[in-house]
Amino acid sequence: MVLNTICGKGLIVMNSRTGKDILGKRFKMLTVVEFREVRNNHSYWLCKCDCGKEKVVARRHLVSGNVKSCGCLRGLENKSRVKHGLSSSNIYNRYFGMIKRCCLPSNPSYKHYGQRGISVCEEWADKDSGFVNFKNWAYSNGYEKGLQLDRIDVNGNYEPMNCRWATSAQNANNKRSNVPITIGGETKNLYEWAKLAGIHYQTISERIKRGWPEDKLLKPTGRGD
Repeated sequence: MVLNTICGKGLIVMNSRTGKDILGKRFKMLTVVEFREVRNNHSYWLCKCDCGKEKVVARRHLVSGNVKSCGCLRGLENKSRVKHGLSSSNIYNRYFGMIKRCCLPSNPSYKHYGQRGISVCEEWADKDSGFVNFKNWAYSNGYEKGLQLDRIDVNGNYEPMNCRWATSAQNANNKRSNVPITIGGETKNLYEWAKLAGIHYQTISERIKRGWPEDKLLKPTGRGD
């Protein structure tokens, strides 16, 4: 492909040596919006970052993945590294994974979190004190290496009252509590029914498996269950 563009002092010809047209393509957090120039036989492109800022990047750095954002992603990581010195720790990985799932459209898990409207509370999302607040909450609420950050209500946000530390088995079990169940013509997931009835969602699940009638599924636990 040959692209002729007026840039700087004269006519620039972009050919196979400088790269193909990548206009409109997405690379990590960057979307290519405009061809800018050729320098030293390399093409440079204006890109828009998911955060809203723009940055001119060489095509080779986009394709190789060397540049992933306008710098905001690295900035957040660097700020945290300077502030608490735990950027390589397990708890920071848990924290930053939560932020990326909810805030970065380029993250593979974003469609299951941020795109669904799941967000991180202001206390934990704050760029200056968010991680420190999260870390303090974590150590006060059973954090141990190897545990996963689990939302009690899988449709709720990441916030202190809706989060806990759980094993992978408990986490998977909690996802199963999101199964929709219709009782009395009203549909809710198992967690919501359990919260409404004041019993554990696994109790309702076991009753369904054992063939309990609909009008008995939410009865208080006791003898005979």
